[in-house]
Amino acid sequence: MEQFETRSLDGVSIRTLYETFIQAFADYSVDLSMDEEAFALHLRRNAFDPALSAGLFDSACLKGFVLNGKRMYDGRLSVYDLGTGLVPEVRGRRLSSALFSFLFPLLRQNGIEAWVLEVIRTNIRAVRLYDSLGFRITREFSCFSIDRKKLEVQEKVKAEAADIDALPAFYDSPPSFQNSRQAVKDAGGYAAVRVKDYASALFNPMTGSIAEISVRPDMRCRGTGESLLACIKRECTGRTIRIVNVGAESLKNFLLGRGFELFAEQWEMIRLL
Repeated sequence: MEQFETRSLDGVSIRTLYETFIQAFADYSVDLSMDEEAFALHLRRNAFDPALSAGLFDSACLKGFVLNGKRMYDGRLSVYDLGTGLVPEVRGRRLSSALFSFLFPLLRQNGIEAWVLEVIRTNIRAVRLYDSLGFRITREFSCFSIDRKKLEVQEKVKAEAADIDALPAFYDSPPSFQNSRQAVKDAGGYAAVRVKDYASALFNPMTGSIAEISVRPDMRCRGTGESLLACIKRECTGRTIRIVNVGAESLKNFLLGRGFELFAEQWEMIRLL
């Protein structure tokens, strides 16, 4: 019978993490395929901390992982699960629970106050696992995408480049962990634009990922949000524009009205430590 060792991911190379990640998510319900550079960006954006993450090892071979990032979130020092997975041949043995059991005392010892994750709502097995571990649903998120060439919007007002720290913000629902302004700063490569003092957007021109789009309530339904999308369309170079973890119904409806398609629904779950 195989003997597995659970330990932190200190000293494990990005290449090893990437290769195991791709194996673990090859058959996932949402396409998470990416190259190694995009994976490194994912780690950077979410403040990956290998000392607060765990790996499942068969000798020196990584077979499973919980990748955690550390950052203040909702007023608490938190870790964010930016990926939990097992390669196919070791599934069905309750090894995910073993990874979490290893991490709970480690996180408490390091002063972590909350553990945050997101899970696809149709992934019933994962939802049950997290519920059994004490995680509770805190918010519902929707994820949208559109072929850039199919996005038909008009730039009715001019959006101008701005500094992230100077952007106005008008949230109906606070940003998720990976869409926070600190996440955008940590990732690098994001463009910030604003329309005077009443609208703003954050997006990555290379990947087409939108982290934020917000308009002051009294300036909505006047073409401002559409103008922000027109700016994003013009500046992005990839095929697809996407935005994940949309919590506000107003933004969901706005995106659907501009032709975006829903590709995933998630729950945010949090366990206080």
